[in-house]
This record gives sequence, C-alpha cells and structure tokens, in this order.
Amino acid sequence: MHFEAIKTKQERKFLPDDIIKAFEERKEVDLRDSFLETLNIAQNIKDKGGQAFLVGGSVRDLFFNKFPKDFDLEVYRLSGDEIKETLKNYKISEVGSNFGVLKLFLDNGLDIDVSLPRKDNKTGQGHKGFSIETNPNLSFEDALKRRDFTINAMLLDPLTGEIIDPYKGKEDIENRILRVVDANTFKEDPLRVLRGVQFLGRFGLKIEDETLRIFKEMIPNLKELPSERIGEEWKKLLLRAEKPSLGLSLAMNLGVFHEIYPGFIKSDQAKQNTEGDAWINTLTTVDETAKVCRECNLNEEKSLTLLFSALCCNLERNNTSTLIKDIGLRDEIKKKILKLVEHHTLPSLWYQAETIKDGSFRKLAKNIYPANMMELGLLAQAHENGNIKNYEKIKGRDVFNWFTKKATDLNIIKSIPENIITGKDLLELGIKPSPLYGEIIKVSNNLRDERGFNREMILNVIRANPENILTALNEKQESRNPKES
Repeated sequence: MHFEAIKTKQERKFLPDDIIKAFEERKEVDLRDSFLETLNIAQNIKDKGGQAFLVGGSVRDLFFNKFPKDFDLEVYRLSGDEIKETLKNYKISEVGSNFGVLKLFLDNGLDIDVSLPRKDNKTGQGHKGFSIETNPNLSFEDALKRRDFTINAMLLDPLTGEIIDPYKGKEDIENRILRVVDANTFKEDPLRVLRGVQFLGRFGLKIEDETLRIFKEMIPNLKELPSERIGEEWKKLLLRAEKPSLGLSLAMNLGVFHEIYPGFIKSDQAKQNTEGDAWINTLTTVDETAKVCRECNLNEEKSLTLLFSALCCNLERNNTSTLIKDIGLRDEIKKKILKLVEHHTLPSLWYQAETIKDGSFRKLAKNIYPANMMELGLLAQAHENGNIKNYEKIKGRDVFNWFTKKATDLNIIKSIPENIITGKDLLELGIKPSPLYGEIIKVSNNLRDERGFNREMILNVIRANPENILTALNEKQESRNPKES
C-alpha cells in the first residue's frame, strides 16, 4: 500500500485526491466512501464558518503509510448545537455528547466521530475520573495537549491537506520516536502506558528517555484499570503489530506483567537461564504466530485464539486462566486457548516419533475440543519456528503439513471424531434402546482408537453377544490380540 504524499521543504501534505486514489487502488471501497463522506462533512462545516480536521489515529496512520481504520473529525469555531444543525441529515448518536462527541452512522455500516476541542481535567481515580471542558475556540496547541503521544497529536485538513503539528509529531514519526505530549496530562490515565507498549510494537518505535521515566513512574497505577481496558490494548498489540515481541519486551522490562499478572514470567526471572529461555521462546513464538495469522488471512477471533495461546504457551494452566479471564474474549475462545496451550508441543513430538496410532490422533481431537486440529497445527508450526532450542532444525511447516494431513485423512481436521457405531446401528441389530447405548458406543470408540478395531469387527462382537454386549466389548479391549474377533 502506498499513499502519494506531496512534500515541500516546510511540510508534507496528503491531498484528498491522493488518498482516494490509494483506497481505490487497493479496492478499499468502504474506506473510500467513508473518506468521501468525511470530505462532505468538512465542506459543510466550512460553509457554516467552522473548520473540520482529521485527528488522531487516521493522521498518524497516513504518515506511517498505513490504511486508517476509521476517520475522526475535530471541529473548530462552531458550537455543539451548530454542529448538530449542520449535520442534521445524518443519523446521529449523542451517547458521547457529554464528552463533546457525536457519532455519525453511514450507509456502508461504518461511522465517523465528530468532536469539539476540549480539555480533560483529572478529578478522581479510574478512566471515569475526569471533568470535560469543551471549547470550539481553543488554540490548536491547547486542544492537542490532552493527546497521549506526539504521533497522535496532529490535525489534517481533509479538504486542503494542511497539517497542524505543534508538538512535532511528524519529526518523531520520521525518527521512529515515541514521546509523550505533556507529562502532566499523560499521567492522568495509566492506560496510556499500555497504549505506548502497543504503539511501540506496532510501529517499531524507540522510546524517548523522559517518556520511559514517566512510564516507569506510572506502573503501580496500572492496578486501578479494569481488566477489559487492559485486554483491549493487548488485543491491539497482538493483532496489529508485525512483531508483537517489541511491545511485549518493553512491557516485561517495565514490570507491567509483574504488576497486573503476578503469575506471569517475572522480569527478574526472565534474565535467568530457564525462565529466560521460556520468555525468549514466548516472544519468538508470538512473532511467528502473528506471521502465520497474516499468511493464512485468519479473521480477528481466530487470530486472537492463536496469539493468546502463543503468549501463554510457557505458563501453567492457572496462570493462563488468570491472564485471559477478563480481557473480553468469548468463553469458547478462552476454553480453546487453555486446550491449545496444554497440547501445543504434541504435534512436534509426534512428528519426531517413529509411529503414532490413528487412535491417538482421534483422542487428541476430542481432548482439545472446542479447539481443533487445524488450530493446533498452526500453533505448533509457529512454536517450532520460534523454538530457540530447536537443535534438530525441524521446520514448523513440515510439522504442520504432516500433522494436518494425518488429521485430514482421519476427517478430524476441524471436528471431533464421529462415533464408529451409532444408536441406529444398534437398533438395526435388534438391541432395544437403553441407557447402555452411550456406554456401548464409548467402548466401541475406545476399541477403534486403542486396539485398532474397525467398524465391522465391532459389529460382529455385538452380533455374537446380544445379551452381554458390554462384557464382550470390554474383554476385546483387554485382549492381547486386538484383531481377535
């Protein structure tokens, strides 16, 4: 992806036609339409005597040569009522009006936040402990002072491409520097430390010395944050960073994990031999997993399943449970993560073994449910590629190919094994329905998985012993000759 930028000695501009062209070249139709609507809104605001600027992440992403996820506008020189009157033809939510924010819903399903310049004043603990003071006539410098980092403290006029940059965010982007805008306002919300961690990971930044000092000072305040807000920052880091390890390493060095997840690998232990190896393996496995997710074009939920599994791959089960407990994942995803973490080394171990029975694969597919063998294979691939002690130089892709082919051949790649016999089979053999059906089917499955019996062999045992089916099947399971029927 490439945004054509017009450069002069004084400034770098992103003209609207260039942005539209970039969206069209990549067939990003919804984003193009949202930007076109943003231009309409900005023109309407201008016609009423105001000025609308793109602000925050969308401006930052353009300078990093990335597609913005959405567009937020900040409007100067018009009151809230004047803005609502100007935009009355849009479907508007005023849920954020106390913060000076209106949300406009577009026909393509996306939305645009339109806000007034404001000052935030800390009045108490937590992310709700603020008073908001909106003022459409604030200076650009005062309005942007509340922003967290210089890279997020720029305004872009979508109509002209003009950049407002009082805190030199462009310069910091060019030098790959992460720097706070204002130490005092930054300290008002400890979540900003985690935002810094994920920005560093996503954009490959270096943290400025004074910013690092501020981060360290704020670490004890992380405990006042709700788990859900913490979880959102982990998700952004894992999903959006090419190398999440950069942000995770900073978090470890700052003591973030020790502060909010005491059971995690501790920073002092991470410098020692065994724990150090575990932490390095965790970092490399997470990076390899992020690569796998991109290569396979996995959706957000599947990616999060694998990425959190990779992050927890060297943790004990109770510590994994603690980390993923309240971070906004569905219960089924949490169950998948626990299962994948527990079994993530098996595909590689089995790949190196001389022979693994079909029954072992079937039992594994059942044991890891609701995760599946494809997910386990992908995690195993990433883990093997990231394994710093891979002395045999085993390629993760070879493990994945072997493991998933075997699971595909057994028809268990994305599902648990089917029962080798069914209640219908028992009815057809004249066996009256009873609570024993379930036990008969279970023992039959065990005969297949552990003793190598096929369907016809099991049915023959049942035909020969209609009055003592379970006894006969159990005897076959204990027999030294699995083929005896």
